[in-house]
Amino acid sequence: MKKSILALTVATLFTTNVFAKDMVFNEAKSIMPNESIQSFEMADINNDGIAELVFVTVNGELKYAQQSGSGLLNQKDLDVYNNLSSDTTFMMDKKMEGTNADYTSVSIAGGTLSLLDKYNLGCQFALSLKDGYLVGSRRGNNVKLSFISDTKIVGTASCVQGDFNQKEEIPFVAVVK
Repeated sequence: MKKSILALTVATLFTTNVFAKDMVFNEAKSIMPNESIQSFEMADINNDGIAELVFVTVNGELKYAQQSGSGLLNQKDLDVYNNLSSDTTFMMDKKMEGTNADYTSVSIAGGTLSLLDKYNLGCQFALSLKDGYLVGSRRGNNVKLSFISDTKIVGTASCVQGDFNQKEEIPFVAVVK
């Protein structure tokens, strides 16, 4: 039974590869162990804009698997942030309000995360590890990262400074340009 459910699950995931091509998942976290999967779906359970795989076992056990790093960052992730090359710049998938550029970029240098409109500075943050996220706050502006690697950042941000007028926190994905 477990093999047929696993095969069905794998087959279903491969048939939706258009949606899942950039998704990488960590190990599943168990609430109640030793059951097989009854049903599953993708849902954003930690409100970071990134869907997690949520599934129910035959005995009613609820489990989830996050995309690699989403929402449960630790000291290793903080070390990745602190050790990024000083010329590391990421392009956000969204443009922040008020900026004239076609995109907003995220630059990380010397342990400081900067939001930029092309090369004009918006907001800067020193990040720290808090409740499984890398967070920074300065003058009412906020950033909260749920995933970080040397090529990709996922999180939320707000910035009202200079040309930036992003009052509401928006979810974003940023990749190295």
